[in-house]
Amino acid sequence: MAITKGNLPTVKAAASASPTQVVEHINNVSLSFSGKNVDVTEFAASAPVYIARAPGIKDVKATISGFLEKAATGQAFFWANMVSDTALYVKILLTATTPAVEFAAVVDGIDIKDTPDGYVEVTYNVSCALGSAVVIT
Repeated sequence: MAITKGNLPTVKAAASASPTQVVEHINNVSLSFSGKNVDVTEFAASAPVYIARAPGIKDVKATISGFLEKAATGQAFFWANMVSDTALYVKILLTATTPAVEFAAVVDGIDIKDTPDGYVEVTYNVSCALGSAVVIT
């Protein structure tokens, strides 16, 4: 089995599906996939009633961080979503080509930190928009 290895992840953003604008100055991406199981009643033909667990709602969260540069980059889409609820679609390529994760996103928070060398670091916390499908390729 081969270990996935690549350079920095590529993040793309847009206000519509199939984002193409590269979000520049990003140097770290963290993805978290989760799901909630639903307890259901299972009736067997000749057995007692059991509780079964069925897959329920799935969720994906991403932490995207790097250096702040709002002008003329894809970072502007994150700010527009946070400030005015503008639609945001995110595509994260973990290597140069695949695998990729794409979803309609909501910005949960933006963290900004000044560094001793004068740069401004930014972290965007995003999650999958309610009712959005997550596409993994």
